[in-house]
Amino acid sequence: MKQKMSERIAEKIIQEIDNGRWRPHHKLPPEKELAAMYEVSRNTLREAVQSLAEAGYVKRMHGSGTMVLPRAINYGISTLFSISELVKRNGDQHRKEVLELNIEKPSPVLAEQLGISKLDPVYRLVRLHYVNDNPSVYEVVYFPSRILSGITEDVFEGSIFAYLESRGMVPTYSDGWFRAVRPGVEVARIMGISANMPMMEHEMIVYDQNNQRVCLTVDLFSDDFRFPIRRVRRKLTGKQAEMGNDSDKEVPIE
Repeated sequence: MKQKMSERIAEKIIQEIDNGRWRPHHKLPPEKELAAMYEVSRNTLREAVQSLAEAGYVKRMHGSGTMVLPRAINYGISTLFSISELVKRNGDQHRKEVLELNIEKPSPVLAEQLGISKLDPVYRLVRLHYVNDNPSVYEVVYFPSRILSGITEDVFEGSIFAYLESRGMVPTYSDGWFRAVRPGVEVARIMGISANMPMMEHEMIVYDQNNQRVCLTVDLFSDDFRFPIRRVRRKLTGKQAEMGNDSDKEVPIE
């Protein structure tokens, strides 16, 4: 099948993005200028840009032009990695900023999640992760103070998982869940987005090698991240089919 002109233009723009001519978070030239550059009609150019937007290469902003999106970081749901490890594996620049570190009384729900008494204080750590100098993850972490006494902000300039390992608590597995949320006014201001723009929230309880709950994390992700899922359809037994229940484990994502 003969390739459409708009498809060829889209491929050329992708090559320019990959070659660094147009960097992530920067705008493409105006539509009229791009159409002249590639010697095509504006309708063809619009079709090409629309296909790039649908594929996640660019974002069209009404009245503001078209912005190049950063390459998404895969946040696998079957392997436990820290954010630092994920960004490093993707080859991006990464730095962290500690916004808060306080000791506070846990809520009844938080105490239950961490398996502690309502009277046991917790450390509340708030950090902002930058990927290629752009705010990408707003992170809140709760630690039972009885397992991490006397900590200071400087220990969290590196990886939390590495610090826990240095204290003899090796992060081994986690239980968690995802949901879409609105970030709220303060978080939106810090992330540089609209308070009405949905973000993906990941909440997880992390366990060490002794099945001890060592922390609870709540991460809010920008669109620098994506969440690949592999699902396999399995044949149900007669009883499972009747109940609509497929309890087999999913295939891990490597």
